[in-house]
Amino acid sequence: MNSTDTPVRADRSVTPLNAMLLALVATVAGDRLLPLSDWPPPPWNLLGAVPLAGGLALAVAANARFKRAGTAVSPFARASALVMGGVFALSRNPMYLGLALVLLGSATLLGSVPALLVAPAYAAFVQARFIVPEEARLAAQFGGAYSAYRSATRRWF
Repeated sequence: MNSTDTPVRADRSVTPLNAMLLALVATVAGDRLLPLSDWPPPPWNLLGAVPLAGGLALAVAANARFKRAGTAVSPFARASALVMGGVFALSRNPMYLGLALVLLGSATLLGSVPALLVAPAYAAFVQARFIVPEEARLAAQFGGAYSAYRSATRRWF
C-alpha cells in the first residue's frame, strides 16, 4: 500500500460519485413525483445541456489534473501532492462543482422546479461530508502552501 492508498476515513459507503448518482435519481423522482411546474418551459429547458456538459468537462479535467500530479482522486486516500493549477486555479473543488452542475443541468433539462432543489442539497451534503474534512487534512498536511491556496482560490467558484 503506498501513501496515496492510505485510507483516511473508515466509512467508505458513500462516495461523492455514488452520492451524485443517488441525487440524479432524486432529480428524476422529484420531476416525476412532484410535477408542480414546468420551468423552464420548452425549448428553454434545453439550456440545461450547458451546465450538464460543462459540469462533465470540469469533473473530467479535474480528474485528469489529479492523475497528472500522481495524487489520489478518492477522498478516502492521502494526497501526495497539492494540486493548484488548471481548473483548480478557479475552484478548490472543481470535481464536486462539476457533479453539482451535472445535477443542475439535468434538472433544467427536465424543466422541473422540485428537481432543481437537488443540486444545492447535493452541494451542501458534499461540503459537510467531504470538503470540510478534506480541507482540514490538506491544511495539516501542506500547511502554509494550502493556506495560501485557500486564501487565493474560492471553494466552489
